This record gives sequence, structure tokens and C-alpha cells, in this order.
Amino acid sequence: MNRTRILNVHNRAIIGFTLIELLVVIAVIAILAAILFPVFATAREKARQSTCTSNLKQIGLAANQYIQDYDENFFPRCVAPNQNPGVYGANQVMWMDIPGKQSLLLPYLKSTQVAFCPDEDDSNLKQGSMGYGLNSYLIMLSIKQMSVVQYPALMMLVADDTHNVSGGGTMYSPKNNGLCGWAQNFTLPGALSNGGGTSLSSCLTWAPSSPSQVPYGRHSGGVNILYCDYHVKWVSNPWTLWNNGVDKPLYDGT
Repeated sequence: MNRTRILNVHNRAIIGFTLIELLVVIAVIAILAAILFPVFATAREKARQSTCTSNLKQIGLAANQYIQDYDENFFPRCVAPNQNPGVYGANQVMWMDIPGKQSLLLPYLKSTQVAFCPDEDDSNLKQGSMGYGLNSYLIMLSIKQMSVVQYPALMMLVADDTHNVSGGGTMYSPKNNGLCGWAQNFTLPGALSNGGGTSLSSCLTWAPSSPSQVPYGRHSGGVNILYCDYHVKWVSNPWTLWNNGVDKPLYDGT
């Protein structure tokens, strides 16, 4: 009796999948992949965005300490020996650490990695880009004091910047630089002068009604911003930062 059972077990027909069943399984896997892969990509991007937000918060804390130590004065873009603040020169000290340079904020930071946005273009990073830019009203040739900012919760201090190839990129003012100059140093994915980003001709035709030419926001289409009251916010539409070419209150809060 036991022998019969063994024979029956060994003599069973091996049942496999039919072609239709295999196709159904493959189709289900393809559908699941199509659903899940974008979710995973979004999750990864949100993680990078969170890292960038953390970077800006640490930069904000460092900036606050620097400003308190220097009698409420904002830090310059860079300081070169025997030159005015904000002017490039030999052995200049930058506001933030980039390869081969000293940093004004480095004593207040625990890591130089906060200078690099994880979503910054790799080609820019290789050329010394940091991924963040400063508000030129506060840090150029004439260093301003914190007291001049009337709307600190609205005025930008540091934000995503894609034009830092030479280091210390700046969010130039809309009023003084026009749309292309502002966008080149703030939201374009690359520097026009280096052959990257959008062409100058298309830059001149930008408009909110032309979505394909809306300025670039590298975090899910948006931009991370550190404001003068040191809070960090993600702005979903970079066009709002253009502010119709008006500097106040986003750039010039005086």
C-alpha cells in the first residue's frame, strides 16, 4: 500500500504554466512596475528635497550666529585681501565652502556637505558649484545690517541657485538684471555663459502662459528658500519668485 502511494506520487504529471497564464503574470508585473516606479522616484526626490531643506536650515543657523557675532551685519559674498567685500580676487574667502576655498560660515557649521544640494547638476558640482545662492541686496559691495530688513519672513536670504560655477552664486535682483539675468543666476538648469540651460532667445520669451519655458525648479518643479527670519519654505512655482520684476519685498525688504 505504501509502495502504491510512492508510485502514484512519482507518476504524477508535472503541471506548468500555459502561455496565456505566463502572459497574464508578465502583464500584472508590468502594471505593478508602472505604478510603483514613479512612486519610488517621487519618494527619492522627496528625500533629496528634505536633505536640501535640512541644509538650508543649518545654513540659517550658521548665518544667524555669524550675524550676531558681527554686530548684526550680514556676511559678504566673498572677501578678498585688500579689496572691498563682494569683489573676487586672489585668495578670496567665500561665504560658503567650495573645493579649495575657505569659508566665512565654516566655523559655524559641522559639515561642509551642507553647501551642496543633492539635486544640483553634477556638471556644475564638478566645476565648484555649491547649489545655493545669496540675495545680492544683502551681501554685495555694501554689507547691510539685519535691522534694514522690514519683512524678514518674506525676504529671501539663501535659495536654490544653479549658476554657482565660479562659486558664491547670487540671486540677482529682478529690477536691476531683468528676467534673463535673474533667471540665469537663480532658476535656470545651468549657466547661459557656459552653454547650459535655456537659450537667451527663449529666455526673452518666457511667460507663465508658456509652461515649457517656465523657469526651472529642481525640487519637483519648486525651489527651496531660506528667508531672513531663518525659516525654510518650498515654493512650488518659481514664477512667483520673479514677482513681476519687482524687488520688494522678496529681495529688497528695506
